[in-house]
Amino acid sequence: MNSYFLFVIGLSFLIIGGDFLVKSSTKISKKFKVPTFIIGLTIVSLATSAPELFISLEAINNQKYDIIFGNVIGSNIANICLVLAITLIFVNVSFSNLTKKIDVPFLIFSTLLFSYFLFIFKSITSWMGLIFFFLISFYLFILIKKSYTGKDNIEQSEFKSNIAQQFLILLVSAIMLKAGADWLISGVSAIAIDFGISDRIIAFTLVALGTSLPELSTSFVAIYKKEKSLAVGNLIGSNIFNILIVLGITSIYDTIELIDIKVLTYDVVFLILSTFLLSLVVYNSYLNKNNKLSGVMLLCFYIFFLIIAIT
Repeated sequence: MNSYFLFVIGLSFLIIGGDFLVKSSTKISKKFKVPTFIIGLTIVSLATSAPELFISLEAINNQKYDIIFGNVIGSNIANICLVLAITLIFVNVSFSNLTKKIDVPFLIFSTLLFSYFLFIFKSITSWMGLIFFFLISFYLFILIKKSYTGKDNIEQSEFKSNIAQQFLILLVSAIMLKAGADWLISGVSAIAIDFGISDRIIAFTLVALGTSLPELSTSFVAIYKKEKSLAVGNLIGSNIFNILIVLGITSIYDTIELIDIKVLTYDVVFLILSTFLLSLVVYNSYLNKNNKLSGVMLLCFYIFFLIIAIT
């Protein structure tokens, strides 16, 4: 089958499957009256990180390690500097106390820990994956405890939905994500060979952009429904899940070896810088009041990242 056709079909399945997964996960959560911000930071974030997870598991099967790093790092940078940037340009967002005190610090810590492991050990191993799992468990425990007792606790209205139907959609979505990941990896590998382009470049550009579309779609839907906390929570939570869940599960399955040194000299550096820019947007009072300026700043940084990374 044509490699370009495989790539397009695989990416389409990931986007559609991810969209269905997000919607069904949200409906199931609301059925059980889970607060909006918790939905954004946990259920929806895990759902929108599912494409990255399936791609990484398929890549580890084919020993395409650069695709794993490029996919996770590229998606996290795209979530901050593309998805959040667009969100800030179109709507005024106020960051909650929960975001400032827990979520962003935890994202910074996770990003720096991942970067440290990669710089020192040149790989992500099973014991590192176990540490990631411990951290995500601790994070979720603190998050849920704080959200149910703090101001960010938003009570859900009664939600009527066929719960069995939503679980069926959830299952179909997972199957679509698996098939999409299989085809996308096959297509990416063939395209890389045809053009002499590294797996890393395709992973953090085309693949990362594609797997960030569920986050972008979720943010737009959340903004349209005036659920700003869901939009922001989804982005921050997805980045945390990409590092701790996606890399955690994948590394426990098999060690993720560093192949292309540019992952360290370019990609990880830009990941740290983008996370630093996120902290500026969240904590700086001037940027808080000028969302459009913050969005343009992040978007310019993303364009700069793509130019530097592919040259």
